[in-house]
Amino acid sequence: MISDSDRVLLEELTDDLADNIIALQISKGLKASGESADKLRREVKESIAQIIDATGSFEFQEFGRAEGKPPPFKRIFDWLAFQKYGIKYESEKQRTGIAWAITKKIAKKGTFTHITGKNTGVLVEALNRQRINEFMEQLSIHKKTEISTDISRILK
Repeated sequence: MISDSDRVLLEELTDDLADNIIALQISKGLKASGESADKLRREVKESIAQIIDATGSFEFQEFGRAEGKPPPFKRIFDWLAFQKYGIKYESEKQRTGIAWAITKKIAKKGTFTHITGKNTGVLVEALNRQRINEFMEQLSIHKKTEISTDISRILK
């Protein structure tokens, strides 16, 4: 069991990381509906802090999708409503046709990000060695302060 102060610190660090992922998503022009950001959950259980991608979108935003398995049609259909990347349609029938074409193309060749191997950075930039070191330093300072306080109490 972790202390309340440890839990608060882990929650703050997890919130900071999740907020950074969302900021990178926006700055890189990857946000469409905002659903993936809205459903990015933060959990702290015991001494484990997790960020959970409830939609499963961030992995594909970072690395793309390999050929083979098509993306869910509904996701592509809904994504088209945001008319990103200049894809326009004049009717729902045309939107459906475009969504099917995109879905089949991704299944056959993968996404541009995957094909080129150029990750977007939405995850990798958020959780890099420097950020991990900063987290570790904050945890270290927190623990040193906690131990020092405990020793002071004992010596009184």
